[in-house]
Amino acid sequence: KIFENRELHEIRFLANQLVKQTDIWLLFGLKSEKAHLILAHSNHYQYNLNQLVQQIAPLIDGRGGGRADFVEIGGKNILAIKTALNQAKEFIEANNLLKNS
Repeated sequence: KIFENRELHEIRFLANQLVKQTDIWLLFGLKSEKAHLILAHSNHYQYNLNQLVQQIAPLIDGRGGGRADFVEIGGKNILAIKTALNQAKEFIEANNLLKNS
């Protein structure tokens, strides 16, 4: 999901609530003065999202990191948010990460 006209803290709060309450992977983008991505999953999954940051951050000319289950990436290239989220989704699906560990 890509958000516009929202504050980063709102999207971060929403992401935290969703991963606490449901068995989910989420990929959020926020278009503001710069590009923001939030990638997260519920604790049912064991994949360390920091590994995915290395692949996705360059797409938005950014950098990021966080916990194994919740990362944020900030960058300059707002136009590449959709591409970055699509690539993250394709990586998750191709590596069969949607299965519970």
